[in-house]
Amino acid sequence: MDGIKFVGQEDFSLDEIRIINDICAKSFVKISRMVDNPALTLKMKKHGKILGIIAKKVKYSFHLKVAGNEILISASQSDWNLAKSLHGVFENAISEIEHKIKKEKNQWNSNK
Repeated sequence: MDGIKFVGQEDFSLDEIRIINDICAKSFVKISRMVDNPALTLKMKKHGKILGIIAKKVKYSFHLKVAGNEILISASQSDWNLAKSLHGVFENAISEIEHKIKKEKNQWNSNK
């Protein structure tokens, strides 16, 4: 996928990768509206006790770094549910971007 670099994808199954790619594609569109030329790096980890072939409980951990022309944001989220944790990391990043943009706008207006 263009614009997103995935790190640690080899630990995930094909079904999980399909879910990750779907959510990332939708969220990348949202972020690209807010940030010019975004470059995203998504670090993925899968934690859990593996008994034989099947994992009993798996915890997913995501760390997202968003780099744009004048912005650098990092966000993280972990949860037992894959989709919930992935949506959470993108929501955290979008919230940070909105906060940073609002803060910069206020600084520009106060200089006038």
